[in-house]
Amino acid sequence: MRNKIFSLLAILMGTFLLSSCLKDNKEENENITTDDTAITAFSLGKLKLVRDSVNKAGRDSTYIIDYDASSYKFYIDQAQGLIYNPDSLPYGTNVAKVLAKVTTKKGGRVSIQSVKDLSLKYFNENDSTDFSTPRILIVTALNGTSYRNYRVTVNVHKQRGNVFSWSALPKNQELELLTDNKAIAFAGKVFVFGRKDNRTYGYFTNEEDGMEWTKLPGSFSADAYRGVIAHEKHLYIIDNGEVKRSADGLSWTVVSNTSLTQLVAEDTKNIYGISDSGALYASNDNGATWSAEETDDDMAMFPTADFSYITRTLSTNRSIEYTTLVGTTPMFSQAVAWTKLVDKKDAVHYKWSFIDNNNAHSYTLPKYIDLHVLDFNGKLLAMGVENKVFAPMLVSEDGGITWKKFNQFSLPANLMAAGAFTAVRDSHKFIWIICGGTIWRGRLNSDGWTKDQTAFTE
Repeated sequence: MRNKIFSLLAILMGTFLLSSCLKDNKEENENITTDDTAITAFSLGKLKLVRDSVNKAGRDSTYIIDYDASSYKFYIDQAQGLIYNPDSLPYGTNVAKVLAKVTTKKGGRVSIQSVKDLSLKYFNENDSTDFSTPRILIVTALNGTSYRNYRVTVNVHKQRGNVFSWSALPKNQELELLTDNKAIAFAGKVFVFGRKDNRTYGYFTNEEDGMEWTKLPGSFSADAYRGVIAHEKHLYIIDNGEVKRSADGLSWTVVSNTSLTQLVAEDTKNIYGISDSGALYASNDNGATWSAEETDDDMAMFPTADFSYITRTLSTNRSIEYTTLVGTTPMFSQAVAWTKLVDKKDAVHYKWSFIDNNNAHSYTLPKYIDLHVLDFNGKLLAMGVENKVFAPMLVSEDGGITWKKFNQFSLPANLMAAGAFTAVRDSHKFIWIICGGTIWRGRLNSDGWTKDQTAFTE
């Protein structure tokens, strides 16, 4: 009897302990669901890349290298079920045999759909997968019934990024008649202002066009074309001392009367111009009023012709802009450059400074005819004419201190230095060359690449 009582107590105690354990497990797992999962990360491993080369015999050849593609980030659009890399893999990458890693939420199992039919197999990170076409990944939740589909696209560049391609556009007879000219990119258009019959006339075309040019109504003084600039949302020009501005180039408004002869540069806060006495002035109210600019160096060294300027933001301080102004002056046998910093917060006022390159005699910028300096991906790219032919392009990577031969691409093979020459780079990073009515447009392939969306909400 006593043993039976002990046995009964043991059974009751075991039942109590078991129910307690089950209760504890239930409390621990009451927030865990088995019908929820997602792919939370996708990455690639080492890939093979085919590169072009030239062998000892001078013939084209190729070779293969391995590179780590894990640094190429893949973005996941959970709402649409899309996985892709906005930064495409290099041209020549083989994505037919790829080792990929997939991370899931709450232990979901990943399957991959066959490219031949709708059959599925478990995705194995140790097996190579063909991503030369988009693939469907399916992640299944722990309950075995809930799932989510993802379309995975591994983007690879279809062009060599470092190839520069020129296109010839139809010759324009009206531009051919201009004896001097200046091009400027503004508001999605390319404008050309130039001299004809001792007056300045203007023309424009859409950046995407270049075939049809529209003549602007009216005209300006003979030298007005030299100083056309774009500042914020307007074009500005000096016409017999009057500062005029326009939102479209078609209608112009006088904003001030000055002694200025030419506008030479601009930044976020100011427009800069020179007077008939050679003094430098600035306006911080869109040309309405002008005040003398301070310089750290003798204004006798300041350019008097062939002005080009580049304004950029310091990579180390986003509140500071710096402008590099390049031009020519009778005082020097080579082109000269000046620079100015601008504090967007107005905490510090900086002066214009002469860029002295006396220690770089072999790397100066020649006094090219029709000298033009463009911003080429953070570098200063100089073009011009010398001895009636186009001179070698030069590049400065130190803000105009030294200039060296530019080898990244060449000018069009059929480009002739006949007539007035001008150049400009538009908002799509195309370089336009207009010379004697002939028009060329080109850019690096990589400058035309766009990035896909990278931010999503579930």
